Amino acid sequence: MRIANIHHCIEESTFLKNINGEDTFVPPKKGDGEIAASLQISDAAQKRFEEDIQHFDRRIALPEYCGIYKTDKAVAAAVEGCSKEEQIFVYGIIRQNFLKENTSSLTEEERQANIALGMKKAEYASENFIPEEHREKFLDAMNTIAKLASAGKADKNGNMNYGVAKSSYLGHGSNLVETTNTLDMMKNMDSAAYDEYQRIGVESSNEDRTLNRARFLANWYIKALKEKPDIIEEYEKKSNAYFDKEVKDKELPAHFDSMDVSNKETFLAGIRNFMAKNQNFLFGILSFELSNKFWKD
Repeated sequence: MRIANIHHCIEESTFLKNINGEDTFVPPKKGDGEIAASLQISDAAQKRFEEDIQHFDRRIALPEYCGIYKTDKAVAAAVEGCSKEEQIFVYGIIRQNFLKENTSSLTEEERQANIALGMKKAEYASENFIPEEHREKFLDAMNTIAKLASAGKADKNGNMNYGVAKSSYLGHGSNLVETTNTLDMMKNMDSAAYDEYQRIGVESSNEDRTLNRARFLANWYIKALKEKPDIIEEYEKKSNAYFDKEVKDKELPAHFDSMDVSNKETFLAGIRNFMAKNQNFLFGILSFELSNKFWKD
């Protein structure tokens, strides 16, 4: 039985303002391959920066889910007995290669190539540290997430929509329990209410924003169930129909198909060879990959 879960997301990006009191970030241009922008930090803000960066780093250790319960549970069960570093590596694939929230700094070909890189990283994980009894289900699950990512669409600002219901979960690993993501259901089933939810966030003060949004979401959910008792089933059917039409038979990009994933050295050599042959293509992402702490341990 699915559990209803009314929750909220804090979407405001206040990191830079908390550092210097102003937004100094300049986004990279499309096609730059995510070359990092310059960030100036004042001496007076250094201590706050060091404190804040610890908070932002914590997210990489959290699980990342695609919203398809069986798929997410297969990945969670596969990494359950792995080290923390290995779990971060796997969930980083989903977060950084597959289901990026915004791809405005990438061309569509770069976005697809990034997904292909993620699938090779998943193959590396399967071959080098995923327990043998979980390998087949793990690769099937990662392949499903890669297809979901490949079928995704960006809006004019580069914000991605992957088309499926965004489930929430209780528990972890093999004990993962599915819940309903009420905010995503609102977004997909009642666009007018979602616009109002966004407006409340913009017009509320920092102190009141979270409470005001949570109250509105809870009231909407109660009203929606009264007016349309089968709204959750409709929401899930819409998601399933999208998956069957757009994702199930999706062909994955093949940019890194020839890469040897048998060990760390051959994998990294494959990235370097690709960069040498394809200069300035996906440069930022590949450079970031080579600097990943996982490969240095």
